[in-house]
Amino acid sequence: MFLKRIQQLMSMLSMLVLVALMAASCSNNDDDSDSSAAVGMVVGTYQATITPTMGTKKMAQGPHLVVLEAINGNKQVRFHFEKFNAPMFDSDGKLSATARMPFAVSVDFVMDVRREKDGTVRLQSVKGTFKAKPNGGKEVDPDKLPEGILPPDLKGFDTDKAQASGSFKDGKLDLKVLPKILPVTIVIDAVRK
Repeated sequence: MFLKRIQQLMSMLSMLVLVALMAASCSNNDDDSDSSAAVGMVVGTYQATITPTMGTKKMAQGPHLVVLEAINGNKQVRFHFEKFNAPMFDSDGKLSATARMPFAVSVDFVMDVRREKDGTVRLQSVKGTFKAKPNGGKEVDPDKLPEGILPPDLKGFDTDKAQASGSFKDGKLDLKVLPKILPVTIVIDAVRK
């Protein structure tokens, strides 16, 4: 009788373990499908307004295309743009007709994507690069640098320590890029093209 009782307990324990494993398996699949659905919501080409800032001060601003592509089996996105260069803001707060950013900027990020209950999709970089090449290909004149900016190399520079984060909701993409090599934040406001 004691042996039969032990067998019954072992059978019940085995069933509980099996049910727990099945629940965990379903949960993982739900996470994967949630991630894929969130990725599907944000992929595409966007028309962006890109604004490099230092603190609350806008330094430059201009339109540019940015791209989000599904990668790693629809579990992450690649966010990138190439050779962004825009007019600088003059001291009067208006965009200059002649002064442009001294560097053309390119970024490339791998980002995790998570959908929240309110429908907002959150994006957070896992890794990323920031590259700045002199606009026009020549070494940048130090006198043409914005006040407070001292790049590590006037011939161009890059880093793989850049970070990006933001959100997508109601067709609007809002991201912030931190180069981590300059004291600037690049604000990106975009709509799908």
